[in-house]
Amino acid sequence: MNRTEFQEIPHSGCTLTVNIATFDDGRRGIQYGVKHSAPTPFSVYAIYASAEGVPQEICPMGGMGVPLPKRPTRNSRLIFIGCDRESFFGHQCPKCDGYWRSTSATTPWPMVCPYCGYSGKSLEFMSEAQLDYIKACCEHIAKLQEGPDGEYEISLDKVTDEINSSRTPNLFYTQQSQQSQYCCCECGNRDDILGKNGYCSSCGTRNDLGVFKSDLEKLGKKLEAGSSPTEVLKDAVSSFDGFVNAYRNQLASRVNFTHPKRKRFVKMKFHDIEETIQLFSEIYDINLSKGIEGKLEFLNKLFQRRHIHEHCAGHIDKKYVEKTGDNAVKIGQFVTENKQDVEDFLKELLVVGENLHREFHEIIHTQQAEPIIAEKEKKERIAKYNKQP
Repeated sequence: MNRTEFQEIPHSGCTLTVNIATFDDGRRGIQYGVKHSAPTPFSVYAIYASAEGVPQEICPMGGMGVPLPKRPTRNSRLIFIGCDRESFFGHQCPKCDGYWRSTSATTPWPMVCPYCGYSGKSLEFMSEAQLDYIKACCEHIAKLQEGPDGEYEISLDKVTDEINSSRTPNLFYTQQSQQSQYCCCECGNRDDILGKNGYCSSCGTRNDLGVFKSDLEKLGKKLEAGSSPTEVLKDAVSSFDGFVNAYRNQLASRVNFTHPKRKRFVKMKFHDIEETIQLFSEIYDINLSKGIEGKLEFLNKLFQRRHIHEHCAGHIDKKYVEKTGDNAVKIGQFVTENKQDVEDFLKELLVVGENLHREFHEIIHTQQAEPIIAEKEKKERIAKYNKQP
C-alpha cells in the first residue's frame, strides 16, 4: 500500500461521556466513559490529570468489573486518549524533541525514543497536541460540574473546534505520518519514524539489522533475477556503509571516549572492511569478525573490488594489489565479478552486521527484557491455541 509521508492522520473520533450525580449527603460524584462508533480501528488508554489539565499518571484499565486505581488527588480527572485512524499514538521526545507514532500507547516499562535512545516514563513522551487535548477536556469537565446532574458527552470534534490554541483548529489532535513504518522483530511493536533506522520505542532494540538484512535479501533476489554481480556488489557495500554508520553515530554520541583515532572514526566511510574491523575493535572492543575469521581475506578482496568498480571503471590499480595481495590480476586489467562470489559476499556481510548489532546492545543498554518476554509468551499462547482440535 502506498503511503503519503508526513500527511495528517485524523483522530479516531471517540466521544467522552461524563455522568455527574449528587448523593444524598450532598456530595457530587463523577463517572467517566468513552464511546466509539466510527468504522475505523480503535484503541484507547486513560490517564489521570489535575483539574488544570496537567498529566499525573497512567490509569491502568483492567477490564469489565475491575475497579480503577485510586485517584492521585481528590480533583484528578480521568481522561481517555484514543489512537488515530491508523491505530497509532503520537509521541514526542522530551530530550531531542523528535516526533514519532507507535502502536504502544503506554507500557509498564520505560518508553524509548527511536532517535536518541532516551528512556523514560510514558507520560514524558506525550505530544503537544495530546497535552492541549487533555487541558481542553479538563476545562470542559469543570464547566459540566458547575451545572446540573446528568450524563454529558464531550465530542472530540467539538473539543477540536472550540479549543483556544494557536494551533490550527482542524489539525488539533491529529497525528502526522512519518517515513518508515516497521514492526519490531523482538517485541512486535510497530513504530512510524522519520528516516529508516531507530530504536524500538517499546523494547529499545535497534531496527538497523532488520533493515540491513532486508536490503541484502533484495540484492540477492536481484542477483538471482540476472542483475549484474558488479552492480549488486556496489549496492551491498553502500548498504553496509549506511548500516554501520547508524551504529557509529549512536556510539559516538552516547559513549564518552578519548582515542587517538576518534577523529578519523567519527568521519570515516565504511568502504574498507579491514579498517572498519580494526577501529571498532580498538575503540569499543567490538569484534566484527567473530565466526568469519577465515573469510576476512575474501571480504577484503570484494570490498577493494568495489573500490575498483566505483573509482577506476573496473581497472585494477596498484593500491588494489597492495591491499589485497591478489597476484592473479595485473595493474590495468579490467575485471568483472561473478555471481557466486557476490552471493557468498552477501552472506558473510550479514554475519558482520549481526556481530555489530549484538555487541552494540552489550554496550548501549537500551534493550528491555519485559516486552521481549511478553511477545514471546504471546506467541507461545497463540501457537498452543492453534494446536487445539
